[in-house]
Amino acid sequence: MKQRIVILLSIVLLMSVLPICTQAAEIGYVSLNVTSPVRNAAPQFQASCDHDNYVVDTAYKGSTNGVFWYDATDAKEMNASDRFAEGHAYKVSVVLTPTAGNKFALDTGVGVRSAVSGSVNDSSAKVTLSGESMLKIMVSYTFILSTKLTSVSVTDIIAPVAGQKPEYDGLVTEDGYTLKSGKFGNFQNGVYWFDCTTSALLSDTDVFTEGHQYRVFLCLSATEAYTFQTDLKGNPMLEAYVNGNAAKTMKYLQESSDALINVFYDFPPCVKPQLTAVNISNLPIPQAGKAPQYTADIKSEGLAFADVNNTFSKNGITWSHKAKGYDLTPTGFFFGGHTYIATMRLAVKEGYCFTNAVAAVVNGSPAAATVSGGQVIVQYEVMCPEYKIDKVDILGVTAPAIGTTPSEEMQCAEPNLYVIKDVSWYVDDTVMGANDKFVVGKNYDLVVYVDRKQEGWDYVAAFGDKVSVTVNGKNVSDKKVERIGDSVMFTYTFTAAASAKIGAVDIIGIDTPVAGMSPDYTASLINGDTYKIDTSLTDRHTSNGITWRNVTEGNAMVAGAEKFEKGNVYEVMVTVTPHDGYTFKTGVDGTPEIEGTINGETATDIMGRSEVEAIVVYKFPVAGEASGEEPKEEPENKNDKPSEQDKPTEQDKPTEQDKPSETEKPSETDKPATEKPQQGTNVQSGEKIAFTDIKKDAYYYTPVIWAVENGITTGTGAYTFSPDGSSTRAQVVTFLHRMLASPEPANIEMPFMDVKVGSYYYKAVKWAVGNKITGGTSATTFSPDDGCTRAQVVTFLWRTAGQPKPGTNQNPFSDVKADSYYYDAVLWAVENGITSGTSATTFSPDTICTRAQIVTFLYRFIYG
Repeated sequence: MKQRIVILLSIVLLMSVLPICTQAAEIGYVSLNVTSPVRNAAPQFQASCDHDNYVVDTAYKGSTNGVFWYDATDAKEMNASDRFAEGHAYKVSVVLTPTAGNKFALDTGVGVRSAVSGSVNDSSAKVTLSGESMLKIMVSYTFILSTKLTSVSVTDIIAPVAGQKPEYDGLVTEDGYTLKSGKFGNFQNGVYWFDCTTSALLSDTDVFTEGHQYRVFLCLSATEAYTFQTDLKGNPMLEAYVNGNAAKTMKYLQESSDALINVFYDFPPCVKPQLTAVNISNLPIPQAGKAPQYTADIKSEGLAFADVNNTFSKNGITWSHKAKGYDLTPTGFFFGGHTYIATMRLAVKEGYCFTNAVAAVVNGSPAAATVSGGQVIVQYEVMCPEYKIDKVDILGVTAPAIGTTPSEEMQCAEPNLYVIKDVSWYVDDTVMGANDKFVVGKNYDLVVYVDRKQEGWDYVAAFGDKVSVTVNGKNVSDKKVERIGDSVMFTYTFTAAASAKIGAVDIIGIDTPVAGMSPDYTASLINGDTYKIDTSLTDRHTSNGITWRNVTEGNAMVAGAEKFEKGNVYEVMVTVTPHDGYTFKTGVDGTPEIEGTINGETATDIMGRSEVEAIVVYKFPVAGEASGEEPKEEPENKNDKPSEQDKPTEQDKPTEQDKPSETEKPSETDKPATEKPQQGTNVQSGEKIAFTDIKKDAYYYTPVIWAVENGITTGTGAYTFSPDGSSTRAQVVTFLHRMLASPEPANIEMPFMDVKVGSYYYKAVKWAVGNKITGGTSATTFSPDDGCTRAQVVTFLWRTAGQPKPGTNQNPFSDVKADSYYYDAVLWAVENGITSGTSATTFSPDTICTRAQIVTFLYRFIYG
């Protein structure tokens, strides 16, 4: 015992004489200075620190004095013999090590990474761990060496016209500069006007005065990576042109001339123009059987179509039958072989005058023109060509569906030319009655007689020698089309058996097991047209056709009486049965052989006793606490939650295959007739929501509720939606597909090697390819796991809408170029209230879309 006491006392004495270790001080911010790039200068491999608790690691392997220079434009490392060039981006990286008694802060929350922020030359820089040691950091900053602009040109400045107001639009024809945006005082869109005669600035309500001389001032702003060339005093020194004419330059107020300059040009004295000629183009030529059209383009300045709209005229245009002297109404139609006169009444715009002798050209041919009542009246004669009907398109035919009766309802695409005379359905060469039903395994023939329309057409329009026929857009074989007198008869064969066998079952809406929670005995189907959940099955262990089993303990759970326990593994079993007329695909032993998913995950097992019952089984991971870490609806990268400012990597950018070519633009027949967006429930923001990370005042609150209510997404966990989580290309096309009620894809081969059969997004990608919504990132890849950018999302939505032309060409965004593949899509999205950009002047096309942004875009697409 005494020996133990002696030992303990010795240890105490030893500890008392040891020095007390102090904890190293953490460094959370670093700042340093380097020599900035200068054109034609060599890089300087030196850096200085602003504090003494860290220094440059001059011995760092591969560096020069701890410094690296990298030419990001040419993608190459630099050495002391290289020279900086205009227009290039140069990245400097400096390795720092702490001095004695100090250490750099580390963030070990998700992996190990630097928690230090920093700056280079007082500009915010990127700080990461060095590749060599966690005790060292690398500070990186990218310089842009601007290109000097030596000339500028602005076109489309409308010259002053007496009596008219000044225009404030112009077109910059080269890269590197733009007209300064904004409106203040007499300045608009980088343009303001000056009356040289009276020495006064013009406002947008003033009008030009005949005989006065006017000067236009244009304020040009250099864009990123460009500067204007100046002399030693800072004055602009470059050539300038306005509408192709030489112009002059000067400083813009007190601003530096390397970033902002004024260009000015004096127009000749203002005169009041006289109109002597009228040029009209794109007047539609009459087509037999078609109604008149009332549109045309006026190529001459100072004229507009008169506001004449009545029973016989629209937009100042009237069509008349020359021989019989009557005017056509908008619902009338032209006869082939007859001559018609288009009378166009043109009003003269303010500030213009005209002579009594006016020449006119319409569609490139001479026309008569007179001046009457302050208007110019143009008359153009044109013959309507005779019409041969060589194509018959029948629309709206209801295809055979098992258990339904034949329908004779259908429409003609050209009802003024031909009409349906008789319709019959045949099975096994026997005509079907009105109450007969379509059954499994039978082919059905639709036989239709079509007549040319007789009223007024018996002497003009007739079927040609050879007539092609389509039914619901699909061609009828030439061998099944016959000419019978003045009629056409055709036979189109439908196959009903194709939809009889069910090969896949997709179940959603089952909550993930969470410790302390009761099992979920409710579910829904992504596509329940052919099968349903057998909710009649209810006993001690089953409710609404759903059974839960505790895999860990090896027994079925008692419905309504048990809760999930932490650490256990559970599986859910859902019994589904087919609707009348359908059966499940089965093997030789008669048991179902189908694919199945639950909450988008591949089923663990498919069980069943016959072709009319299948039990879909899915085993969930180990049950945990209600922390939102349950299995997710779709694969996500937890660390990849970009903000609006996050930038995508090269692999996120679309290749040529995602840019719509001429052949990828859907025609009217390419637009799926049954794939209209399902509005579902327009959820109000006052409804309850289970997600803990969705706040009621969030801009995406209502869209998230709507998306969940309509089966577009179920969140990333039982209580989490992850609004800031990034969205992959696979997730976006899946959301879009579900928004359109999950239509069946076209019968095409899947072109992408990285989209596997059985993946939750397989059907959605195949549908998107078939409808020209995407062409992938290459001919054989779709890149499902790549982040989906904001530009790609609005392009997908725009193509879904049929690629409509935006109603305006006013582009508010400096980062959306006119030649970009998404230009029309972005303008359309802004015009329709789908997005307003990430700021007043930026859209951030390359930023990865977050989950909150995705559902918000989809919601606005439906509700505007």
